[in-house]
Amino acid sequence: MRQAELRGAIRERAAVREQWIGAGEDPADLIVALEIDVLIAADARTARRELLQYGEAQFGDTVRYVGTPQGLATLILDVYVADVADAAILCPIISSAGSKQGTAALIIDDVLPLLGDKYPWRS
Repeated sequence: MRQAELRGAIRERAAVREQWIGAGEDPADLIVALEIDVLIAADARTARRELLQYGEAQFGDTVRYVGTPQGLATLILDVYVADVADAAILCPIISSAGSKQGTAALIIDDVLPLLGDKYPWRS
């Protein structure tokens, strides 16, 4: 789902789950994912500067995170723990200067290990 704010995502997830259960489906079989537009850098100031450099708006049509890998990991955990969504789809913000690749690399190299440390579901 795409929602401009977490409150809207909570409402949409609840409505989807209600419809799913109302149709007689098992709630354990439903995963509602929130799309998050992402631009991360080593520090938040750099990420914000890049966002402005690329002419991107601070807010979009879905939740947007601009900051550090640690902050993004925290947001993802909060989204799950607060029942905003069951999963997050991270969409690097595209730019002509290659920030998409930089953000994707930071997600792989920095964010995923942080999530693994918090929830070591892998052996």
